[in-house]
Amino acid sequence: MFEVNPSILIEAPIEKIWAYMLDIENWWLRSNPEHIYLELLSGDKQLQLGSKITIKEKVGGIPCTAVGCISKFEKYKQVTWEAEAVYKYMGMAVPVQEGVNWLLNPKDDGYELEAHVWAIFPKGFKGRLLEWYAKTFLKIVKKDDQHAMSELEYIKTEVEKLNW
Repeated sequence: MFEVNPSILIEAPIEKIWAYMLDIENWWLRSNPEHIYLELLSGDKQLQLGSKITIKEKVGGIPCTAVGCISKFEKYKQVTWEAEAVYKYMGMAVPVQEGVNWLLNPKDDGYELEAHVWAIFPKGFKGRLLEWYAKTFLKIVKKDDQHAMSELEYIKTEVEKLNW
């Protein structure tokens, strides 16, 4: 397993940050050049507890398809997405349980938006070997941290330039 926790300060009212974050279909694809596809599968197209989301992206250049759902949802506080992902690397399909918890914390000048990202590799020898390889040779922890930070920087830039 590995985890990263990048964060960024956003100088805007909580209502504006929250509304922007929930409009995931309009910002997620643009927030990172490695993002390929996102579909919010909920019938009403509102991000909420239980919403199902399918994504296709690359992390550190490694393609992935993930299907997951919103497992935690606290208005103005946090949204958690957990998924079963399959990464394709050198002809192998590597299943990974992954997720991200976007957490908003009040600060003097605005709100800190943190992305707590985690990945759990398969159990057993093969999973441990794949995790070791990904961490050691692919530098996946650093790349995933940069990947998440790109999303946070995008949200900050877009929210702060909106007219209130």
